[in-house]
Amino acid sequence: MDYEGKKLVETSYIKFIQKSKINHKSYFLYGNEEVLRQDCSELISKNFCSEGYSKLVTFGLDGFDNLEEEILKLSGGSLFQEKLIIKIKHLEGRFPEILKKLIEEDKFNTNDQNVFIIESAQTKLNKSTKWVKALDANLEIINCNKLNIYEEKLWLKNQLSFLPEKFLGVVGSAIHNNFTGNLLMQKNEVSILKLVEDEKIEETIKDYSVMQNHEIFDLESAIICTDFDRARKIINSIRNNNSSVPPLLSWILSKVISSCYGIKSSNGKPNLYDLGIWRDVQSEYMSFSNKIDFNEIDSLANAFLLDKSSKGIHPINSWNVLETIISDLENSLLSN
Repeated sequence: MDYEGKKLVETSYIKFIQKSKINHKSYFLYGNEEVLRQDCSELISKNFCSEGYSKLVTFGLDGFDNLEEEILKLSGGSLFQEKLIIKIKHLEGRFPEILKKLIEEDKFNTNDQNVFIIESAQTKLNKSTKWVKALDANLEIINCNKLNIYEEKLWLKNQLSFLPEKFLGVVGSAIHNNFTGNLLMQKNEVSILKLVEDEKIEETIKDYSVMQNHEIFDLESAIICTDFDRARKIINSIRNNNSSVPPLLSWILSKVISSCYGIKSSNGKPNLYDLGIWRDVQSEYMSFSNKIDFNEIDSLANAFLLDKSSKGIHPINSWNVLETIISDLENSLLSN
């Protein structure tokens, strides 16, 4: 096949999830959005589980030792005719040579009883390389790189499909405005909503209406810039409309504190993106974490307690705990 000037035959995440049928038995999911790769993997697994594929085998989490031997063994078929879903995860670093070899030799299409899902953190594929040519010819490639704004909103709407239609606008706008570009945080919010009992859903939705009027990142900015007077004004304004601390407010406190702990405890240069810290506030986070002596305060424990309270797990006077956290941070800063 002549690959000169030829584009890879790949499917975008959005187009893949809209498919009415999933027919292929071998998939390659790649891109920098782990949430999208997981979504696709779960969708494929669910589809084939409904067709009698009941056993899941996963490789790669502890390295790729003996991978070729194991794949060849599984590809040879089972005495009991088991239908297997085999997942191979490449989550960091260079793409493994053994995986390239297996793809080039088309070892993922030798047994109709098996479904293969290869998940890779690769963000680009070089179509001129031998293994990518083989990949293009023999596996369905799904691009799970970053979505544009429209696609991201479409993804979120799909995640919130369990909500009554009347709540979608308020909740979808609030979550997307607060966590634009961060699918993991958006998915976390969706997961929290799914835990809320039906009779309490309307009360929970009010939190999102409130947070639309008080930009959540204003509070984050106030704290990491050590403007505690402004932080208290934002908190007091929210308190006027809520008997207890809203989950989103609890989350932002937990994020600030846990991120700073992560910076402090890292060996060498911390990976700020992995800590959930966006580029435009990274310098403020580094500066703030260096000014706080976390050995002298209980903010992490209090933030955890506050988070449990906001989810209804541990009843406390959440506003008092919140005030304690802010005071702890301010006092620790002043003591430096």
